Amino acid sequence: MTDVKDSHYVSRFLLRNWEHAAGKLHYFDFGTGRIHRSSAKSMYTSPTTFPADVEAWQSRVFETPLGGYIARAKVAHARGDAAAPVPTPSEWRAITVALLAQPFRTAVARGSRDGQLDLLASKDERDLDDVVDAVHQDRRLFVRFGPTERLCFPEAGIAPLPLIGSIRGFFLPLAPTVFAAIIPREVREESFKDLVHDLPGVASLLSVGIEGDRVVLPPLSRGADFALVAARVRSLREAARRIVEGFHKANKMIERDLGLNLGAMGNEGGEGEL
Repeated sequence: MTDVKDSHYVSRFLLRNWEHAAGKLHYFDFGTGRIHRSSAKSMYTSPTTFPADVEAWQSRVFETPLGGYIARAKVAHARGDAAAPVPTPSEWRAITVALLAQPFRTAVARGSRDGQLDLLASKDERDLDDVVDAVHQDRRLFVRFGPTERLCFPEAGIAPLPLIGSIRGFFLPLAPTVFAAIIPREVREESFKDLVHDLPGVASLLSVGIEGDRVVLPPLSRGADFALVAARVRSLREAARRIVEGFHKANKMIERDLGLNLGAMGNEGGEGEL
């Protein structure tokens, strides 16, 4: 099939949630050090075009059902609900596939030819359901309202979610007030709760991302001090990198200590079985 011109590796319908007016959003450019205006149509486009069948698959499998869930979540947040609405089975399926696909979509935009996105999109409905079931057996998925500080949308498409036990978690902002997260199942759920709930603002901080030249900002109020906002975004990027690096070092120490303890237990005599 033909390719689609101006392919977006981040769905436009997601980015529209960051618009401050019809078709208009703000983003910070780390290269220029300034805040610029753009549109969802022009943001996060891929120099590598996506095949039309892949674009159609994305729209059918996760963009359309995910759009319905986000609309419900935004209403719940505006109503003052404490928790994001529980997704229906079809919405969980869409959220899961969106989380799986986003790293592959970003990789294509960065020139990857590993074919992972094409492989995922080529699966029939039954095989895709098997993939989703396998993900839920191997990973934990959450949908949460963000903190009082609203979320950005990182250029990488996903934001890191470092946790004690693994640095392989990440989350996908769905709107400035809600995000979907995926973490390895071996990580204790309390670690996720400690990070997201006990450290106010950490999700907003991490949503700036640790890489990329641009980051889409939540809608700014009229008359916002752009210089002050720009300085804050730069400081958030630095803090996000420190947090991720800190968890990386902590997990390395845990792995080292665990290895030493297991080695000692194996040398205590007897058969050395655990």
